[in-house]
Amino acid sequence: GDGNSLPRYHIVWGTSQHMTRTLIAAMRAADAGGRLNILHRHRIACLDHVRGAVSGALAIDEETAAETRIVAPLVVLAMGGLNGSHEQARANWPKDRPMPAAMLNGAHPYADGKLHHLAANDLGAQITHAGEMWNYAAGFPHPFPHFPGHGLSAIPCKSALWLNHRGERIGPAPLVTGYDTHDLCQRVAAQEKPWTWHLLNWRIAAREFAISGAEHNPRVRDRQFLMFLKETLLGNHRFVRQMQRESPHFLVDDTLAGLAAKMNALTGTDDVTSETLRATADAFDANFVNGSKLHNDDQIRRILHARQWPSDRLRTSKPAPLQKRGAGPYIAMHMQLVTRKSLGGLQTDLQSR
Repeated sequence: GDGNSLPRYHIVWGTSQHMTRTLIAAMRAADAGGRLNILHRHRIACLDHVRGAVSGALAIDEETAAETRIVAPLVVLAMGGLNGSHEQARANWPKDRPMPAAMLNGAHPYADGKLHHLAANDLGAQITHAGEMWNYAAGFPHPFPHFPGHGLSAIPCKSALWLNHRGERIGPAPLVTGYDTHDLCQRVAAQEKPWTWHLLNWRIAAREFAISGAEHNPRVRDRQFLMFLKETLLGNHRFVRQMQRESPHFLVDDTLAGLAAKMNALTGTDDVTSETLRATADAFDANFVNGSKLHNDDQIRRILHARQWPSDRLRTSKPAPLQKRGAGPYIAMHMQLVTRKSLGGLQTDLQSR
């Protein structure tokens, strides 16, 4: 059809830790006979089978290499997809879609597809639609990476201008998050260089900028609801300052010329000129010269539409010139495509076999 008929609001923000603990507590509460055994950080090395039926698995402790043989009449494989392996993601990338020269890993190296292939090779399982992925177009390197290539998935600011490597606005239709992530990824992947820029100001970042995951949402994660409400209503200046301090890919400057110089210094190029960056900002700001009746920009229209939904209104700035007095300093975020979720996997029948 034409897409979602109602707002689709399922962002977990920072609640994953509480959700996980709640799930584990429910599992333990259901274990009246003391039979539940949770093997944390164990890797499945092989699946055992008898007469074609899976009968258990061999688990290896990632830290001690100790082996545990599991025997079970029923085995469920929940493998986390394959997007944690760039080798697998690239090998299965659809041939008719652009693939960027560089990507970040926003899944986890453990989601590497090995168990998929183990099931296929040992049991004759069928891997299907491995090229169907739900990646994100706005990732940047984790300031303190947990593994090589670790990328954070930003929840892009709707009010930021999405620019190519030269500092020009990507068009003709502007890139705006929250409408078609699949299209955003393809358009970003088709760019001349494997990175893009988000151009915004402090006013926008304080209200709109967020990163997916509990690590960067401590107010929700730690159930500090009053502080969460305060930062939502007044702007999350604490978080913007944190990213300015921690991430070299989060650039801040009082002038567009200074920002252009920092953008070039980060990429080791002279791609962005101060004249281009100012022309980009001026062209957008021209929408506001003659009042709201003459707004003629699809990004502004989408922002106004998003603000009709109460939850988005809280986290989306009212449209205003980028160079509005008092809204600075200016911010540029260096973004890359980040792998996230696998939509394909092992083909099953109607009994989940």
